[in-house]
Amino acid sequence: MPKKNIAIFESFFGRQYSDNPKAIYDYMKANYPQIKAYWNVNKDYEQYFIDHQIPYVTRFSFKGIWKQARAKYWFTNVRRPFRWIKPKGTVVVQTWHGTPLKTIGTDVQQVTMPGLTRMKYHKQVVRDSSRWDYLLTPNPYSYEIMHHAFRKNYAQLLPTGYPRNDRLSTASTADILKIKRHLNIDDDAHVVLYAPTWRDNDFVRADHFRAELHLDLNQFIRETPDNTIILIRTHYMIANNLDLSGYGKRVINVSDYEDISDLYLISDLLITDYSSVFFDYAILKRPMIFYAYDLAAYADDIRGFYVDYESTVPGPIVGNNDELMPLINEAITEPARFIDNEKYHRFLKKFASWEDGQATKRLLSIVFDEQPAYQRREVDTAEGYTVNDQVKIAPASLLWKNIPGLPGDQFAGNFDETNTNGLITINKIGCIVPTNFGTDELYTGGYWINAQVQGQDVWLMMANVSKKSETAMNL
Repeated sequence: MPKKNIAIFESFFGRQYSDNPKAIYDYMKANYPQIKAYWNVNKDYEQYFIDHQIPYVTRFSFKGIWKQARAKYWFTNVRRPFRWIKPKGTVVVQTWHGTPLKTIGTDVQQVTMPGLTRMKYHKQVVRDSSRWDYLLTPNPYSYEIMHHAFRKNYAQLLPTGYPRNDRLSTASTADILKIKRHLNIDDDAHVVLYAPTWRDNDFVRADHFRAELHLDLNQFIRETPDNTIILIRTHYMIANNLDLSGYGKRVINVSDYEDISDLYLISDLLITDYSSVFFDYAILKRPMIFYAYDLAAYADDIRGFYVDYESTVPGPIVGNNDELMPLINEAITEPARFIDNEKYHRFLKKFASWEDGQATKRLLSIVFDEQPAYQRREVDTAEGYTVNDQVKIAPASLLWKNIPGLPGDQFAGNFDETNTNGLITINKIGCIVPTNFGTDELYTGGYWINAQVQGQDVWLMMANVSKKSETAMNL
């Protein structure tokens, strides 16, 4: 079916107008007006799109399926339904929805979700990720994790930063006051955002989890000043609704608020546990407190971490409300104590170094303008090999016209050792590097060598060659 200049957007299973897809949509409308855009929306969440006159189709409707089949581009931030078949010629961009602290994808070893074994879960992940043409990576730390957790080759990983975070670098004071007033919060109020994650073992049914608020709101109201407001934001996978009506104006449930970046912008302090929200919030360089009341159980028994939690998080860790409340007051009155330290600075370098307000522009220059995400960097020597070295190729090695991931990377065949001794001379040594960022912090698949092989000018992985002396020793 011929493709139309249509882009389909979906956020959190069609339940929201938010996150990376929203940031991309907003930028696209302003800068690529020739592309028509539609949101794929769960039927129960259509009213927001109707009220705000946002073009949409109903998820799983005939019209929605038809639009999807005709669309040239797809942007989504979570995994797709298994019954969805990727149309030929459609470019699928998986933006994902956060820097991973907890293990994700095929890295998850303990699966406690209902109806799933580890093997079945991993198969589902790989089946879905095989349909993605591109996967966004927000920082150097996430790059390698995304590679192995979703089984994507390096050329499909886009080192752009997160589009949703662009406005955290560019929002003005007027923008912040506008959001506060929209939520009926006084201009001079201090705002605390509490955004805990979900627990894998506290499920109601598949993909729905129970929320139990461990932060004592009565104690918060007693022990913090009257002009301090707390926003409660539960994870999108939480099933039950919290009844916070008895706390008046000082406690606001923002779990259904569409754009969490608005909540970041108006907050003076973030309280979280293991949610990836703190990676984004750090861009604002504001205080954070980590209320990890079940740290031992969560890290060891529920879901593992990629990093050492206690040495990584850029703020104090507390385990109960009595420890938490005094720190809230300190963070509001003396924020510099929480951010002007070496640990916070190290955290920013590792997890926020790509966030400069230009992520969406970088992404769409690749997807829409077809600019290369990677370029070839050539060197004279690498991993003990030097240009002009004579080396031996391993049988059946894959040969390419260019390094995979670069323009002209057609497959040229397998090396056939029949009637040849397999010896070649290295003409060039190269690797792929991101077009927009430095290379020292990223591993992008290792080095490749260029040589004349079987009458062709080709590239092959350096791992598939050996020096003549090494070959002789192995014999």
